[in-house]
Amino acid sequence: MKTKLLFIALLATFSSFAGKQVMLTVKWHFANVVEGYDHDSKMLVYIDGKLIGESKVFKETAHASYDVEVPSGAHDVKIENYSFYEGKWDIHTKANRYSVDAFYNGKITFSKNTTIDMNFDVDKETTEITVVGSKEIKPKAVPLTVTWIYKNVEEGFDHDNLTELFVDGKKVGTSDIYKESKKGTMTVMVPAGNHEITIENYAYYEGNWELHSIENNYSVDAFYSTNLNFKKKRYINLVFDIETLETIPTVK
Repeated sequence: MKTKLLFIALLATFSSFAGKQVMLTVKWHFANVVEGYDHDSKMLVYIDGKLIGESKVFKETAHASYDVEVPSGAHDVKIENYSFYEGKWDIHTKANRYSVDAFYNGKITFSKNTTIDMNFDVDKETTEITVVGSKEIKPKAVPLTVTWIYKNVEEGFDHDNLTELFVDGKKVGTSDIYKESKKGTMTVMVPAGNHEITIENYAYYEGNWELHSIENNYSVDAFYSTNLNFKKKRYINLVFDIETLETIPTVK
């Protein structure tokens, strides 16, 4: 009799726990997709490192949506977009030579049905993410200081320049304007943990701001990406050498 009662109590407890679920709706869209590159894509959802759902396949230009039940309470959430290209599925990231980072890493306290809206702009190379319905827990922030300078600048070509900094594909800061021959500096706050850091330098030339890249007919690629773990203050110094065509990073 006691065994039967214990079983009933455990079953009731399990049923109560299993019932504490909320609906997570993931919406996403790729803007400014180049003709001929509207890949098949799908979204994978992880809670506390465990895969809990995979959407059906959509074209990137579709306004796609996927629903999955998640446990209530505070959880680590990872959402990754995969594209089908040249016969295989790849996570859609700049590291995999795509134009935009199409993923989300965060912590959310799920209290009711929640929507995560993800917009990826291929042209601007930006990711915008909005969480509605539950509270997104912002991790402790750590300062990152970035400095840069151009070496061997030719007379008459000491352009105005500025730097933009991205964390996990999202722009978090734009520097003041400096001459290329002068050392520039900026400091931003980065959430604790592991993050992809992207630094892009822009030059002002003939009335326009342009990414300082060989593709844009400049002499050196003045950008840099790396993954860093933020536990304490970090530093990145970049030297763009116009003579050797090198970008030389120092990371501390």
